[in-house]
This record gives sequence, C-alpha cells and structure tokens, in this order.
Amino acid sequence: MSDLTPLEYVRECVLVTNSKLHVTFANPSAKVFFRLGDKPHSLKWPDIISPLLASDSPPLYDPKTFLNGLSEAHGSLDLFIDGSTKNVMYSVIEWNKGYLILIDDRTMVLKASDAYNRLITAIEGVDESIILTDVEGVIQYVNPAFEHTTGYSKDEAIGKKPSILKSGAHNNAFYEKMWNTLMSGQVWTGVIKNRRKDGTLYYDLASISPITNEHGEIANFISIKQDITERRNIEGKLKVSEKKNLAILKTVGEGVIVIDDNSRIKFVNHELMSIFGYSEPELIGKQVQKLMPEKYLTAHNDGMKRYMAGGAAKVLGTRVEVEGLRRDGSTFPIELRIEETRPENGSDRLFTAAIRDISQRKAMEAKLLKQSKELQELDSFKNKMLSIISHDLRSPLVSNIGLLNLMLDKLDDELSEKQRTMLSAINNSIKHQLKLVENLVDISMIHRGVMGVNLAPVSVGEILQESRSMLLQMAKDKGVEIIENYADDIFINVDKERMIQVLNNLVSNAIKFTKTGGKVTLYAKVSGDSAVLTVADTGIGIDPERIEKLFDMSEKTFTFGTDGERGTGLGLSICRELIQLNKGEISMESEEDKGSKVTLVFKVLE
Repeated sequence: MSDLTPLEYVRECVLVTNSKLHVTFANPSAKVFFRLGDKPHSLKWPDIISPLLASDSPPLYDPKTFLNGLSEAHGSLDLFIDGSTKNVMYSVIEWNKGYLILIDDRTMVLKASDAYNRLITAIEGVDESIILTDVEGVIQYVNPAFEHTTGYSKDEAIGKKPSILKSGAHNNAFYEKMWNTLMSGQVWTGVIKNRRKDGTLYYDLASISPITNEHGEIANFISIKQDITERRNIEGKLKVSEKKNLAILKTVGEGVIVIDDNSRIKFVNHELMSIFGYSEPELIGKQVQKLMPEKYLTAHNDGMKRYMAGGAAKVLGTRVEVEGLRRDGSTFPIELRIEETRPENGSDRLFTAAIRDISQRKAMEAKLLKQSKELQELDSFKNKMLSIISHDLRSPLVSNIGLLNLMLDKLDDELSEKQRTMLSAINNSIKHQLKLVENLVDISMIHRGVMGVNLAPVSVGEILQESRSMLLQMAKDKGVEIIENYADDIFINVDKERMIQVLNNLVSNAIKFTKTGGKVTLYAKVSGDSAVLTVADTGIGIDPERIEKLFDMSEKTFTFGTDGERGTGLGLSICRELIQLNKGEISMESEEDKGSKVTLVFKVLE
C-alpha cells in the first residue's frame, strides 16, 4: 500500500510537496477546491496559494519560514477564490523532506452566523418594545427597549409569558378576544394597561401579529409596543374644563378635531392642520368628510345617523386605524380615538377625535415583520446547518477517527514509520475539527436557550478526580505533574456532566500551556458559604489585558500551546456560559512566564 493511499479518501484537501515545493500529490478534494485539474504535479505550492492570500496573511506559501523551526503548525485564515472569500482551517506538517498541507473549508457555517447576528443587531436598535413568543405565548426574545420599559431583564422575561405584565385592569373577555383574533391569523391592535416589575402602571399601544411557518401554520407571535403613558396622562388632564381643554388642544402633539352632530368641523389644532395640509379657514365649518377617502363615506354617514337615532356606537371610546385624505389627494394611515362631549350650555353634541399620523410606525412594522420572517428563515437555515454539523459532519469525523485508529492498531506491522506519523497527524487534526464541531453545537444550544442542566448535589472531590483521571495520560505524555489538594466532603448543586466538561477544558488548557516539568494544581476549599475550585498552572501565562477577550466569543483568541498544541478559541467562552447556567461564577488571573489560575465559585451545600 502506498504511503499516500489513505489520503485519497479523506474529506479535507490534502497536498504533499517535496523540499523544493513541487506538488507531488493532491487528493480529489484538493483538486476540486484549488481548481488543479488532472495534472497537479506540474505546479508548485507557492504558485497555487499565493494568489489566494491577503497581503496580511501568514506566509503559508513558504512552509519553511512559516513553521519557523516547528514540525507542524495549525490555524485559520481567509482565501480569495473566484471572487469570494473562503474561511479555512489549515495544517502544515513537515513530512518526508517536504511538507504535508491540509485545508478545510468552513465558510458556510461562518456566513450563517454572521447573517444571524446582523439581523439581531437591527432589531435590538429600535425604540419600540419587541417581544417574540412561540405559539403557546412563551417569550423567546425581548429587545433592550422592552427591558427599559418594563424593568424586567432579558433573562427574567425569556421562558415566561407576557402575563407577567398583567395589571388586573382588563377582564378575561379582553384577553380572550385578543387571543381569538391572533389565532384567526389577524393582527390585533389596542391599548393595554400593564404593570412594570417595580409595580408602577403604564399604558402600551400594542400591535401583535402572528407569524406563519412554511406550511402556513402559526409558529410565533411578534408584538410591537409603544409606551403611551405620558400621552394618556395628557388626555386625562384635558377633561378638567372646556376652556382649559381648548388651550391645551391647540398645542398638543396629536392632531385634534371637534365636529358637531351634523359632521361640521368646529375646531382643529395646529398639529391636525399640519397632518392634513389644510389651513384653519379651509376646515372650520366644513364637513369632516373632506378628510376621509371615499371608501369610508358611506360607513361614516350611516354610523352617525344610527347613533343619533339612539343606536349603538361602534368606534366611540376605542382606538381604530383607518386612512386619512390629505389636501393633495394622497391617502395615509392614521390612528384615531373619538369621544363624545355634551357642553354644559346644552348646545349641539360634540365629538372630539385625537388623530395621529402612523405612516412611520406602519413602515417600521412592515420592516420588522419582514425582518422577523427573514430571521425565522435564517433561524431555520441555521438549524439545518447545525443539523448538518451535529450529524452529517460529526458522523464522518467520528468514523474517520475510528478508521484511523483501526489502521494504526491493526496495520501496525504493515505501516512504515512515515505512514504512522502521517496518519497520527491526520487523526489529531480530525479530533481538533470534531472538538470545533461540538463547540459550535454547544454555542448554538446556549444562544437558543435550549442548553439544559440537571442540577443535583455533587461532590467537588468526585468531579475533580474524574477530570484528573481523564487527562492524566495527556499530562504524562507531556511530562506535566497534576497535583491534587481538596477535601471529599465539599458538595455543590450543579450538573455533573457539564462541570466535568468545564474542568476538562480548564485542565487541558493548563497542560497545553505548561512546559515539560511544570505542574498543574487542582484544589478546592470552603470560603464562607461558597465552594471555591481552582485550576492553577506554572505555565507561560498570558497578558492580563487579554484575559477578558478569552471569554468573548466574538474575539479571535486562537493560541498554540507550548508544544504546538492547538485549540478552537471557543473553550473559555463556553465554560463561562456553562458556569452561569450552573449558577456559578468564573474568573481568571495570569502573569506572563509565571502561570495562570482559573477560579470557580459556587454556593456550598451544607
């Protein structure tokens, strides 16, 4: 069997060069990715990779300079192919007086994540409160404006229902009518009197819309709310006296119009004239119908006759959305509320309407609904991608690891030393990629709020011992000593499996960044009512100013270990999320060339 035969069947792009960088082997994946055709052996590696690199990229075209004395190096960078950017993971390994080069394209996963973040940023910036619930009414998302208006944090709201805002001002019939409207696929609009977290009452002008999935079924509801408490207070003060009312109405921020029982206009304020484009003389004494599109005329005339004859009013005392007619003939959406007043002098009955131009709000609602649908489509796409990652990508990676282990174990007598070295390097590279896939799946579960934890009393000594056992061989292989210093009678309430995952990450990092002959110490103690767990090492340490970036998923903090070990750059950020889910705290101290210490704090169980 040829030294290179196993490389023909791996998914990654694999190229082999001689010492003069002539390509001596390219597997099918590399031929397709780099557009090499059927004769890659006539090409040199610098000629293939140089045109695809950015000016600030590492010198991947010159493996000898790039390795700088190391036997292998790994990382990620952007390549420019056919006018588009491809984000890839790479490995460069000295092999057989030449070089073994592995390239893995991960562009699609990053694109899905970037697009998702852009949509979230747009929604986070609006002034209105935004609430997204599932079909059962359970809150899945709230924006910062919701937190500011209600006093509830995002963590306090998600997983609850909007009923946490109920003030008791509305009866069950009010909410049943709202729910029936939404479940029929219609938009519900109205004013709700709610209660903030601190107990104060406020008024929301709400527009709630159902969102359907690809099958036409209602999957979510999106609510856009505006705090109109101040405006309601102004409206209440307008009832003090008719004289005072008129003075206030002339300067109020909404359009106000007063008509008599024959639909003649008796009063307009400056805001109404500005909204419709008329002067006061053009409106006073005229019929209010001149402000209505033709499609509303019959309904208005019939409604006035019916009400004046003793019939029921359909719009009095409620807010309705209709269209207005400007002086230039254009129509636009308005919101109005009509109230009847009976002057003390016994003159004609009057009707007062507060009118608001809601063109901008409607445009914003349309934009938000569009963004919400795009977000839902993107979320669906993201879930499909994660399904691919968690199954379609993870499964072959696990299979490849198993096959490579089998080849290393069963074909030991048939493999040359060069083949064993090459297969071991590939096996380590695939294990690294599998860890990256598992981290991405964890991140997605955390962000979607579906990362579950099963809290139960656990012995600190037990989880530290299990983590040490799992990583003891790794430490021995590198010549690093693991020291234990803890009692067995300290108990905390955590998810055992997730805590072992966190400790494995912390201990493996400590080993990775500690030189041969160094030490990693695991110790635990009780301080007051807290259990304090610490993972400390005598390694190379890190600049204290970079520590916070290690916990930030948006920061690129990829660093090699002391023996060239590589990581995903996501481990500590996932650790922080898992610790917070387990109701604990995590912190880190470090000094360059002296070592690092990571501390976990939990409430101790008595």
